[in-house]
Amino acid sequence: MGVKMSRGTHDWWAQGLQSMIAMPAEGTEIIEVIDSTPVPGGELAQVTVRAPSGYIYEIISMMLAAPPVPGAASGTHSFEVRSEQGTVPITYGESNYNDCVEYICGIWHTATVGAIPTTEIAQIFCVRGLRIDSDSGIVVDYRNMTGATQTDARIMYFWVRKVKVTEV
Repeated sequence: MGVKMSRGTHDWWAQGLQSMIAMPAEGTEIIEVIDSTPVPGGELAQVTVRAPSGYIYEIISMMLAAPPVPGAASGTHSFEVRSEQGTVPITYGESNYNDCVEYICGIWHTATVGAIPTTEIAQIFCVRGLRIDSDSGIVVDYRNMTGATQTDARIMYFWVRKVKVTEV
């Protein structure tokens, strides 16, 4: 168990993410994060994604997915995305315990309780163009506000473009 992070995956979600956005693939890569660490009710799991040392990445799009919380009878679970340097969420989506939470290619497809921003256009552009480097990444918090433990993996994909190589 734990967090698995890899670059350049050929998983079907990653391929779907790349094909759903009309952008050239040259100079881009997909960062895959699979977090299978159990998250007890009332707690959060946090993942930080940074560019390798010497690089600056621009986020083109991302995909976040968490299945319903097994064994839960009430409550909610959510994703919150923010800059590593900030405390204000860039985007947030929350669903009931028996629904998944899904942010796919810039839109909260499943956020049954609510999402910020509230409009699809704002959801698409709130993440696109964010830049990360080895010191300042993007943080994804998964919160389980149910009475059960989330034992299923949260899957995250970040489609990034290398915009600059800096001197190390």
